[in-house]
Amino acid sequence: FKIIIFAFAVLVSCQKQEDYIFNEGPVTISGQIANASGETVHLTILELTGDVDHVTKLDSTGHFQFKVNVLSAHDNFLSYGGDLVTLFSEPNDSIFITADGSNFEKTLTYTGDNASFNQSLKLFFIEFLELLRSEEFFVKKEIWLPMNSKVLLLVFLN
Repeated sequence: FKIIIFAFAVLVSCQKQEDYIFNEGPVTISGQIANASGETVHLTILELTGDVDHVTKLDSTGHFQFKVNVLSAHDNFLSYGGDLVTLFSEPNDSIFITADGSNFEKTLTYTGDNASFNQSLKLFFIEFLELLRSEEFFVKKEIWLPMNSKVLLLVFLN
């Protein structure tokens, strides 16, 4: 009888974990680009089964919308006018974006689901890319010998 209860508990816990990992649902990503110079917005969904590209045209007022079904939470790439930004979404999210077409990446703002996370993600990538382009990023170059790893491991273990 205890084996049956254990097997049932394992089955239930596996089912809950699977539901969490694969929570299929629609994602709506819409927005408005002021001073739009381009005609299209591209969305690349980085799905578990592979990348899926979507393209939509801006209307006369700069509005666009993507409505796609996704299998899990993941990163996406949104591109407009040569700028590429990372956008995080989860199933059943509704995200609204506003930006100025003259400086899409830096003027991009988010509202809706995961807005604060996406805003933080945007700031991280802007700062990281600026650091990567600077000379200080590559200033310190050190040769790491295999022996150094052994010494570090011995210090850590003691």
